[in-house]
Amino acid sequence: MTAVTLSSPVHSVWSRLAAVLGLALLLVSTALRADERPLLSSPYGELCTTCEGFALCEPDAGAADVQAVLLHVQRLNFWQQIGTIWSWLRHLFAPVRPETRTVTLYHPGAEGGWQAVAEARAVLDMGSNRIEYPGAWIDRGDGAWHDDQDRRMGRCTAVNGRDLLAGSTSEKP
Repeated sequence: MTAVTLSSPVHSVWSRLAAVLGLALLLVSTALRADERPLLSSPYGELCTTCEGFALCEPDAGAADVQAVLLHVQRLNFWQQIGTIWSWLRHLFAPVRPETRTVTLYHPGAEGGWQAVAEARAVLDMGSNRIEYPGAWIDRGDGAWHDDQDRRMGRCTAVNGRDLLAGSTSEKP
């Protein structure tokens, strides 16, 4: 039985081709997973402790009495970040736990832009795949926006909130 050996140039071409193919598959799978990621989450799981997130919730066509809302999920402060060390250790035993963050709610302003109307606590939950805040919740999978009686009000998408708030009245309520 004889072993077939590839000459050095052929072996080099095949190994380079395999490396390029592997890199292409990795990039495609990462792009596909980004589309499947829950709303306001990082590629590694939940929104990072030093990150903030913005979601723009717009009403469906039939929801005449519903006003658009811009949610600003704020980053954790220093002591809350220190507390995440304990939370991380708890994740070893109970992998899916909700996270509570401060959220500022904005409504469209009278002269355009956005006006802060409330500050509340929101729960970001990878287990139930929801963002819950007083009076409403968002399905993190499809972006559906619901009131507290589970009636669909509209759809939410992640946005660059800093750009939206640039010319707005953004004082805290």
